[in-house]
Parts: sequence; C-alpha cells; structure tokens
Amino acid sequence: MDPFKERNFHKSKDSSFKVTLVLGRLHFLNNLLLYAAKLFLIIVQVFTSKRKNNTKRLLILCLHRLGDTVFCIPAIEGIFECYKNYDITIMSYLDTKNILELKYNSNKIVAVSKNDFILQRRFAKTKIRNIIKGLKPEIIFDLTGNPASASLILNSRARKIIGTNLAYFEYLYSTFTHIRTSPHFIDIYIDVLKSVKPHYTGYSYKFKSNFSSVDKILIHPFAIRKSKEWGLQKCATILNNQLLHLSILDLTTQANCLLLRSPDERSRGPQYIQR
Repeated sequence: MDPFKERNFHKSKDSSFKVTLVLGRLHFLNNLLLYAAKLFLIIVQVFTSKRKNNTKRLLILCLHRLGDTVFCIPAIEGIFECYKNYDITIMSYLDTKNILELKYNSNKIVAVSKNDFILQRRFAKTKIRNIIKGLKPEIIFDLTGNPASASLILNSRARKIIGTNLAYFEYLYSTFTHIRTSPHFIDIYIDVLKSVKPHYTGYSYKFKSNFSSVDKILIHPFAIRKSKEWGLQKCATILNNQLLHLSILDLTTQANCLLLRSPDERSRGPQYIQR
C-alpha cells in the first residue's frame, strides 16, 4: 500500500463526501432520497429474491483500515462466542489480514483488495460478489457500514443480514443498527451484535497483550486523515502512561519503543519524541 496514494485518495473522497453533509442539512431533500433509496432496494429485492441459504455458515464483513479493524475485534469475538455452531469466515482487506491473524486462523479469513471496488471503493466488482456467493453464508454480520458493504449484500441469499450502515441502506438488513460515535467507536460494532444478542455481556474494551522483555512496541500516532490523528498532547500522555506501566512490570524500556511514520510525516516525528 502506497501511503501517498492512500492519503490523496481519501482527500478526493472527503471532497465528494461534502455533498452528503449538505444533504443532511436539507431535511426535505434528504428524506426524499431516503424514500427513493428504500423504493429502489425493495424493487431490487423483489426481482432478485432467491432461495435463501441454510448452510450453518456465517460471514463477517470487516472491510476497514487498521484502527477500525482493531475496534471490531470485541464484536468479532462476541460473534464467535455466540455462534459456536456456525462455520465463521471473516472478510477483510489485504492490508489488515495480518492484524486479524493474530487472533484468528488464516483459513477463517478471506482477504480482498481495495481494487476490487469501484466508484471510489463504494461498489463491489462482480469478482468479490461471486466470492460471497461461493461462501453461501446463512448469516451475514456487516461490521463495515458503508456503501461498499451494502453493495456486497444487495442480492445476497443470506437468510439473515445483521449490521450497521447509512440510513439509505436500512432496508437491506433484517436487523439494522444506526451508527453512533459515542461513548466509543467500539460501540458501533458491539451494537450490531447486541441487536440480536442483547443478553450477551462478554465484551471487553481492553485488549490482552503478552509483552516480553525482547518485544518492541510499535507506535503510529499519525493517520491518513490528519483530523483522525491523536494529536501531540494526547500522544505524549499515552506514551508516558504506557511506558510507566511497562516500566513497573519491568518488561521494557523506552529504547524498545519505535515511532512509525511515513516520509511526509518525518518533520513532525521529532516533536512527538521530544514531548
């Protein structure tokens, strides 16, 4: 993945996203589009309605970048816990497959390329939709929540489709959850499982770690979008707290921490180190 191309891609995509923000303020037009989307999806569902899968297979759509992939893990663990009698597969991007492989067997992960989507990664190509068709999931959990995942489930034969997304795509889901951003982004994905398993309480906002004295800690305080970065003060606080915690455990020293940054972020890296 070329970080420069990714940053330029998201700058371009963010510019087009401003149209959605404008529509959100024009309530009449926005409601009109919601009804139009619902009508369109109903028509598509009617004309593409097929025999539903009954396979005891479950598919989790987790098409995110690094941060949100990590945020999805508590919900994914909950799905594995609640659906032990299902054959579960996770679909992710190639970029984040290694993260998921830290917790799940690689044969349970189907990795796809971002190039498998068109229209600024908003619509899936036939290739990736055929992959889902071949998996024959009886249940789909959509933890992605954007037009790309909506295009993947548009004509799915899954008996149940549970997930979150923009309101325009609500009719695609048998159980739909609106997106929220507080108190934590992790809640977006936990809400999806709670919508069908309200009594499950095995969630955790903490991630287990197995540090040893020879391990190195990789820290990346930057982001594709500068607006999503930690910021200098927050980064300094996190680093100080983490290093103090590890020092108490006698597991590592400051020399074991590596600050990761791309070439265009080098000028800002020393500020974080000095702080």
